[in-house]
Amino acid sequence: METENKETYWSQFTSEYEEKQNYVVGTEVISLAKDELSKEPYPGKVLELGCGTGFYTESLHNISEEITATDFSEEMIKAAKKKRGHLDH
Repeated sequence: METENKETYWSQFTSEYEEKQNYVVGTEVISLAKDELSKEPYPGKVLELGCGTGFYTESLHNISEEITATDFSEEMIKAAKKKRGHLDH
């Protein structure tokens, strides 16, 4: 699959990404995962690959010195900036 196709594929889920994550994975499991992330020892700088809308980015942000979040989809990056643009690093 070419990068362009991957971007197009993931971009189609942008508007409902978090709702679908809540449905498929379940809010209880997601809460547990975010809670476990917050307990991790200080990781310093973090590179998040496939951040989507920044669903876990905020949890990683809270424990790290700096986070760089990336995604194939420019639409997902735009959504992450809109939802998590308030994060300072």
